[in-house]
Amino acid sequence: GGAPDDDAVRQDFIDEDTDKDGKMSIEEWLAATFHDDPQSPMYGDGTPLQELTEEEKAEHRKIGEEEFAQFDADGDGKLTYQEVLDFVRKEEEEENRRHPDDPVPEGDIEESVKEMFKEMDMDSSGHVTLPEFLDVQYDIREGEGVLDDGGKKASTLNPTPPKAA
Repeated sequence: GGAPDDDAVRQDFIDEDTDKDGKMSIEEWLAATFHDDPQSPMYGDGTPLQELTEEEKAEHRKIGEEEFAQFDADGDGKLTYQEVLDFVRKEEEEENRRHPDDPVPEGDIEESVKEMFKEMDMDSSGHVTLPEFLDVQYDIREGEGVLDDGGKKASTLNPTPPKAA
């Protein structure tokens, strides 16, 4: 369980479509995704977030790791501003092909990505690591969503499992 129902998704879309054109622009998506408002502690069906099973946490982590890999063009495990900008530009180009009547100005894309990158680069190092990405994008702290697999590699964040005491 935990997935929002169609009515909840429809209402979220209506709320996030600020210009009420029936489409979700990149600016609207970024504003809905990256904001300072407190997050709801529940899913659409009322299930509290803290009641996720370890398997559900691990699945969220897997999805986050896969998304991170899509941004990480050179595969070095760190996102640069340029990688994030290139990824968002590519996504916006695809959106423009689907809806050519509503292109997003390049300056708007760059400004949105700067804000997003600044939020994700929590230690101001100039790059975003997987733990920073998971923390900001998925509210997963380092070590969460990592299933104990009997001492085998449990996480890309901890490639060497701790020795048994």
